[in-house]
Amino acid sequence: MGVCSYQTVDLGTAELMQPTYMQMAAILEPYVDLFLCETLASTAETMAAASAACRSGPSTVLCC
Repeated sequence: MGVCSYQTVDLGTAELMQPTYMQMAAILEPYVDLFLCETLASTAETMAAASAACRSGPSTVLCC
């Protein structure tokens, strides 16, 4: 059986995921007008992604 992409086991806390999302936001920031955070596996992952996006340059962050 394949690995499901939305499993939250061993996903980690928002604090553990934050550096990865901060790195992604920093790389993307010069090239985007907004960040769209969607299809995330947990509330913790959503918080990490949204927090990183809000701390970067684009003034618009959408979480779905």
